[in-house]
Amino acid sequence: MRKDLIFGTSLLESLPTTVVSGGGDDGEDIDSLRKYAVKHVIHVEAVSTAITIKLQESSVGGGSGYTDVAANQMIGGVNLVTISASDDNTGAQIAGFNLKRYQRIQTVSGAGTCHALAELADDLGS
Repeated sequence: MRKDLIFGTSLLESLPTTVVSGGGDDGEDIDSLRKYAVKHVIHVEAVSTAITIKLQESSVGGGSGYTDVAANQMIGGVNLVTISASDDNTGAQIAGFNLKRYQRIQTVSGAGTCHALAELADDLGS
């Protein structure tokens, strides 16, 4: 039986539209139970000062126990995505592997408006 990617993915809002002002904005808890991978796609509408975003993980949901994902678990090897002040209306993505059950993105610094979706992929191997 052929499995198609369209049937194995789903989207969740991981960061509601947020006006970033210095950082510290926590995204939504994304539950990756029974998922093969999760990628966070960030859209920045307006940037006043470069916006930096990182990925965090936790074994417990509900916004507690989050720690930064180690660089050796990140696709690309770096746990920071920065959108420069001249990149209005642009996108970026951040993803890791072998992560704990829950993950979220967090703004670190910057000023502007952004939001994000998490794209979750099912394990299509079975």
